[in-house]
This record gives sequence, structure tokens and C-alpha cells, in this order.
Amino acid sequence: MRTWILQVCSAVVVLSSLTEAQESRPTSGSGARMYEWVSGWGDFQKESIGNTHGGVVVANDGKIYFNTDGEQAIRWTTTDGKESGSIGKDLHGGLHGMALVKEGKEDALLLAHTHRHEVVRMKLDGTIVWTIPWPKESGKYKSADEYRPTSVAEAPDGSVFVSDGYGKSLIHKFDKSRKWVSCFGRDGKPGEALQTPHGLLMDIRDGVATLLTCDRENHRLVRFDLDGKVVATYSEGLRRPCNVVKDGDAYLVADLAGRVTVIDAKTFAPIAQLFDNPDPKLRAENGVARTQWKAGAFISPHGIGVASNGDVYVNEWLSTGRIVKLRRIKS
Repeated sequence: MRTWILQVCSAVVVLSSLTEAQESRPTSGSGARMYEWVSGWGDFQKESIGNTHGGVVVANDGKIYFNTDGEQAIRWTTTDGKESGSIGKDLHGGLHGMALVKEGKEDALLLAHTHRHEVVRMKLDGTIVWTIPWPKESGKYKSADEYRPTSVAEAPDGSVFVSDGYGKSLIHKFDKSRKWVSCFGRDGKPGEALQTPHGLLMDIRDGVATLLTCDRENHRLVRFDLDGKVVATYSEGLRRPCNVVKDGDAYLVADLAGRVTVIDAKTFAPIAQLFDNPDPKLRAENGVARTQWKAGAFISPHGIGVASNGDVYVNEWLSTGRIVKLRRIKS
């Protein structure tokens, strides 16, 4: 009898250990879109890394690049989070949106700078290739201070689109020689005006390029053709979409209000809401103390990038900075 009791007690201890292990590796998603929150990822995050108010991209060399408002304006790390470095020190304070593009045969970054009121093209070694200043010729601004770009995207023909998300809520188009062409998003039919067009994605579908825009304060995505005409709008399952990235048959949206939304690329129906924060008071907040951070609960997803293996990297709008890795669980 005594032996039986000891065996039961041992079983209870084992079950308790398994539960604790499971709790330290939260999962979220649906069907083929399941993800694990990688707790404790990133040695560089043991101390404050500065306000992570920007974007995330995963380069072809496997490095993850993200913005901070600190001295290290563009930081990079490896997929295991063990190595890190930085470029673009002279751009610190105000780097916001990033897009991965090609400079010849090499990867490069397109950067939207809210405080310098410009767009910057930079090689991954930190060399600046060119800049695009505020669009004075548009006639929409009294000064550069009114122009605060949040995102940038490049079309296949080399034209550049810039969202003035923190300024006039316009999208500006520049040709491949960086000359201003037009702007759109403010006027038009009722319901088409943008309100904080935050993130941009140059989306290629069936060989046709369109501009997918995170219309944050209208709680939707808007698809434009490259002449600025609204093609479609999507709002199901979205709160305050900040940035969007495509991963195969799905779009992943960093939603400032505490979650990442996975959307079917064909139907635009939500597939899953990843790691939704159950406390509305902790959503879309910048000053949440580390003691209130929990594995498996987003606070303010802002930028998002996806690796070739399906792993997802999210930067959160938090004053001391946080980058979250979600590991794609494949059956």
C-alpha cells in the first residue's frame, strides 16, 4: 500500500513538471497556423534596448533587423538571438518603417524617418545610397515638420510609395528617379479617406502589384492599385493594424491593440488571433512595466517580419523595447 502511494505521488510530481514546462512555452493559432511563443529569446534584451517604435525585416542572410529610438537606430540579431549588432547610428531617433529591397544583387533597407521627414535607402553595411526629402512639390505642406512618414514600399518598376501616417494621412508616390508623382488617400468617395495609414506592403498577386495599406485608425486594410485607386477594403478581425507581411497563403498583421492576426490570403477571412492580450488595459500601451509582461500575451505589436522557415518576429511599441519570436509549429 505504501509503495502504491509513493508511485501516485511521483506521478503527480511529473504531471506538475509537465504543466510548468507547457506554461513556459505558450502556443496559439489554428490548424496549419500554430505558433509557439519563444520565451526568453534574445540575449540582447536582458537590458533596455530603447523604444522599439519601428519595423522588423528578415534579410536573406537570416539576420533580423529592427528599429529602436535609442543610439543603435537599426539593430540586428541572429535567429537564435545570441549575436547582435547595429548600423545607422546617425539616424537614431525617429526611424519608423522598414522594407527589404535589392541594391544590385544585395539586400538593402528602405527606411521611413518621422523626425527627419524623409525616406532613406541604406545598404546593410550602413552606407546611405540616397534620400527622398519631404514632398514640397505636392502643395500639401507648409513645412517639412508637417510630414512624418511611417512606412515605405517599392514597386517592381522602381517607384516608391511613402505613407505619411503621422502627418497628413496621405500616401505619396515617387518615380524610380525619386521625383514626386502624386498623392492619394485623403480625398475621394465617402469612407475611402485614410486615417493614419501606418504600414505598407507591396503585394504581388497573380503578377499584378498592388499596395496593401494598414489604415490603422479606420481599423482596416485598404488595397490600392499603383495609381492610387481603391481596389478593396478589409476590416474583419482587425483592431488597429500597424504593419502587415505576407507568408505564403496568409497575411500576418501586427495589431497595436494586443495581438497578431493571421488572415487568409485569398478570402481575407481571419484564420487566427495570436496571443491576444486578455486585459484591454494592457493593449496598445507604451509604458507597461516589465513586471507586467507575460509570455504568451502581446501588449502593442507594431512591426512584423517573417523568416523563410515561417518563424515570425514582432517588435512591440514599448518604451524599454521588446522583440518577440514566434516559432512556426509544422505538423
